[in-house]
This record gives sequence, structure tokens and C-alpha cells, in this order.
Amino acid sequence: MKTIAVETNNKVEYQAIFFLVLMTITWGLTFPLINWAIDKIPAVSFVFFRFSLAALVMSPIAIIGIRQKIKNGSLPRSFFKHSMMMGIFDCIVFLTQTMAMEYTSSAKCAFITASYVVIVPFMAPLFTKDKITWMHVIRALIAFVGMIYLCELTMEEFYGTSKDSFLGTGEILSLICAFTVAITILYIQRNTKHIDNYFEFSFMQIVFTIPLPMILFFAKGASLPPMDDFLSKQVLLPLFYCALIATALLLYLQVRFQRKTSAQNAALIYCLEPAFATIFSYFIFQEEIKESTFKGGAIILVALLLPLFLNILSLRQRNEKIGNH
Repeated sequence: MKTIAVETNNKVEYQAIFFLVLMTITWGLTFPLINWAIDKIPAVSFVFFRFSLAALVMSPIAIIGIRQKIKNGSLPRSFFKHSMMMGIFDCIVFLTQTMAMEYTSSAKCAFITASYVVIVPFMAPLFTKDKITWMHVIRALIAFVGMIYLCELTMEEFYGTSKDSFLGTGEILSLICAFTVAITILYIQRNTKHIDNYFEFSFMQIVFTIPLPMILFFAKGASLPPMDDFLSKQVLLPLFYCALIATALLLYLQVRFQRKTSAQNAALIYCLEPAFATIFSYFIFQEEIKESTFKGGAIILVALLLPLFLNILSLRQRNEKIGNH
């Protein structure tokens, strides 16, 4: 019976890892598509319409579902609290990352933000029952080296042109973003285990994410671009993909499957997003794939698969001992 339970747990975790990898690949495609779209429409406008469209499409089914669950008393009391917190975290990530790139290079911003892969295992005991092990630390450090390659950060960019620029406004904002991403991953791990209203939960998460892009949209005096631009393939294709697939569908999958694997596995998988973004940029816009992308992606894969390699090695050694006897 114990063997069956272990096999079932492994199957569930492998299924979760499969969907997280699929999500990361799908998110990777958003980078070239968004870059394509913001040539025609301001970035703030695109984000506002992206989340609004996702919420609009989900609303008929989600609202009916929420009402029914409230009537029959099956909606957890923590439902709105947790979805609101997730929306707030998304807002903080969006705001800090956007503002950081106004003060520092995109490579440096991406590198510092990627430090969440190191932060997650050290913060995990505050959110989950996971204890820090040497394996957690080693995997995190290996993945961090991979991110250095993926971000292509030079020493000049890292240290800046003066002593004061090493830890300026942009770097501090990027650190806040990194900690918020880590908290988001761990928050999902801790607080969504008893929620089975995945669709309704992801809908409310998106609803609570909308206020910040909306405020920025109106605060910056943003308006609709010329109708010919807005209705062009260059805007509508990325907008519908990012809203319906990369937001509505993937947030649903994240809430449903991330909790079925460890927080560190999730963080390591998400680190592969820049690599997939580069690959899609090559196939869609013929942008160059640099050697550092392959190196960085390969190093992160080593960090992700390290426990599997060690388990296979341990099993082989055990079988050899049994064979010798």
C-alpha cells in the first residue's frame, strides 16, 4: 500500500511539473509578442487591456460559479482574502519591475529579479513545512549561475559607472520585485491547498490585479491608439494571446498545479522563461540566439533535474549491492 501511495504521489508531481513547464513555455512567447504590440500601443495601455479582457471573458462563468457556491455554502471563507492577496502581489511585481527599468538596465533588472530562485528556499520555512537542506542551497546557486548567463549581465552593468550606482533606486525596486515573486510562489504553496474553485479563484485574482494598471492608464493620460493601429493584427493577436492564454488559462493552471510540487521546483522551472522567450524571438522575428542562452538554460535544467539524477544513481548503486549479494 505504501508503494502504491508513493507511486501515486510521484505521478501527481510529474503531472504538475509537466504543466508548469508548459506554462513557462507559454509565458515565454509573451515577450516577443508584447514587444511587437507596444510598437503600436503604449505598454501601460496593453497591460490594462490585457487584464481587463481576461476578466471580461472569464466573468460570465466565474460570477455564476461564485454565486452558486456562496448560496450552497461551499465557498471557503478565505477565498476572497487569498485571491485579493495574489492580485496585490501581481500588482507589486508589475509596478516594481516596470519602474526599475526606468532607473537601471533591463539586464540588471532581470538578473536581480531572478534572485527569487535563491530567496525561495530560505523563505520557505516561513510559509511551508519545508526545511532548508544543502540540496536546496546547491540547486538554487546552480540556477542562479544559469540566470547570469541568460541575462547576459556584464560586470560594468552590475557595478555601474560609479560607486553610488551599485545599489540605486532601480536595484532596490528589482530586489522588492524578487522578494515579491518569491512570496507569491510560497503563498500559492501554502494557501491554495484547500481551494478547489480554481477558475473562480484565478478570475478574482485577475480582478484584484486590474486597479494598478487602470490607475497608471488614466494617470499617464493614456488613451486608445488610432483605431487602425488598435485593430491591427500586430495589437489584437498579442492582446488576445496574452489575455486569454497567458493570463486567464495560465493563472488557472498555476493555482491548480503549482501546489502539487515543491516551491523550489516551481521557482527553478519559471527561471527557464527567458530561454523560451529567446527561442520564440528567433523563430518569429529571426532574432539571434546567443550561446549564453543555451548555456544558461542547460545549467538551470541541471539544477532542476539534479534530484532525479541522484535518485537514479542511488537506485543503481542499491541494485548493484543487491546483485552482489
